[in-house]
Amino acid sequence: MKERESLGARVTPSGVSFSLFSSSARTVDLVLFDGNGRESARVPMMREHDRWHTVVPGIGSGRRYGYRVDSGPLLLDPYAR
Repeated sequence: MKERESLGARVTPSGVSFSLFSSSARTVDLVLFDGNGRESARVPMMREHDRWHTVVPGIGSGRRYGYRVDSGPLLLDPYAR
């Protein structure tokens, strides 16, 4: 699989895998939202070279999310479908 194709959110048997590319971020948090648009969880992502990733067990497709990068503004996932 090409690197670019593995970015974004992917449903897996164990939950949802999130991956984001950033060569300049110092920290990245995945932010999950509830059905009312309120933040319900913040998950620190791990860095591997310039790729940030995490897996959230027990969730499926349709969950609203965003990223917080270096305590900056909420970013939209350019790979979301």
